[in-house]
Amino acid sequence: MSYGWAIIVVLIVFGAFVYAGVLRPLALVPDKCIAPSGFFCESFSYTEAGSLSILLAPQVTGTSAAVTFESVVPSGLSIETESIPSFERGKNILITVSVTGEKAPAVGRKLRASFDIAYTDDFGQPQLASGGDVVVTRG
Repeated sequence: MSYGWAIIVVLIVFGAFVYAGVLRPLALVPDKCIAPSGFFCESFSYTEAGSLSILLAPQVTGTSAAVTFESVVPSGLSIETESIPSFERGKNILITVSVTGEKAPAVGRKLRASFDIAYTDDFGQPQLASGGDVVVTRG
């Protein structure tokens, strides 16, 4: 057996462990919150009751903001859209949403979600701040 075959066998076994749930790659990722451009994550949490909270510090001022969540892991979960009537630079925004679905992570397991913030700036122009990402352990 050559080294190439040995590497292929190891990769197949590793893939089988991940598929079977023995290994959870998301468990190796540390909790983190990366806010979209124009915002800063102050803190974040995911409670036992299934409530995801993100405290954002805006670096911009705007109105009519809508926070949408997408690319949720595990898949099959539903996270509602949060609306924010207005916000100012230097005043924190607390976003609290419910995470629902059959596959909601158990206590001690992780949730990963990407989020975007669409808002209207001081000049009345629509803006989209995309690229937000949160990985958090429930509990």
